[in-house]
Amino acid sequence: MRRLQLQGKPFEQVEEATAMTREPDANRLKQCVAGMVALEDRIETLLDRLRGEVRGHPETAAAVERFHAIAQDHRDGLTAHMQALGALTGHVEAHGSPPAAAVVAGDGVCTGTVSRALRDAYLAFNDAAVGYSVLHETAHVFDSLRFAATLRIAERHLRNYVRAAQEINQLIAEAVAWELRQEGQFCDCRCPSCDLGICWCIAHTTDTINTAWRETAPAHPSGGLRVAPNPRCPAGLDVREGDRVIAVDGHRVATTSDVTTAVMSRGLGEPITFGIERRSVGALEITATRR
Repeated sequence: MRRLQLQGKPFEQVEEATAMTREPDANRLKQCVAGMVALEDRIETLLDRLRGEVRGHPETAAAVERFHAIAQDHRDGLTAHMQALGALTGHVEAHGSPPAAAVVAGDGVCTGTVSRALRDAYLAFNDAAVGYSVLHETAHVFDSLRFAATLRIAERHLRNYVRAAQEINQLIAEAVAWELRQEGQFCDCRCPSCDLGICWCIAHTTDTINTAWRETAPAHPSGGLRVAPNPRCPAGLDVREGDRVIAVDGHRVATTSDVTTAVMSRGLGEPITFGIERRSVGALEITATRR
């Protein structure tokens, strides 16, 4: 069997030399993991505070409990992983003692000013997306016809910021790789693809991000349109909190536009049959009258 020679040296010697030069890089990686430990700690602390604030809304309270468990599991897993990374390089980190540069949650993760700028913009865009979602629902409750202009603004701005966040999803891997190259750290991945001499790391990270967003997106068309009773609901119309409309006059509906079109096709005083999905009983039908 022929021994692999690189620049006149046996492969084992090259491996040993490479391992020596990788030591600072492994420490840098541990710093990045430690930054995520600090971030998960901060998320868990935030969710601890939010528990009391959302107690009155059962679904949100249950969601916060799930989020809390996720953050706790992430933190514990990352802490164990950080110790394993330390063992690989001969520097085992003590639990709760990340490198000083990583104590500020998130700052230890970013690899430079560009990735930090993208992170800050991403957080701002998501904050705006929640804000425009709140504005949209508030305008609906107050009167979607009277405040139609507000709805249109909220929809347009929401879409723009979601698109901007998605653009950052496509930029972040390239920005991080570029920052590391500025420090002299080029791709050292030993995967079969990168071993060809053509780095696929940026594409792999971007694919991973896109897959995560795609796999966690709600099903489309939706599994039902959530509705709720209001004071104008006629006494005989059995609409309950948590009901989901799945059909109008026997035709499946997937969007609010589908429902609006179906309702507007009926004249005043005409009955409209809604297919409802209710947790306690499953599928049922109710009939409303166009007013």
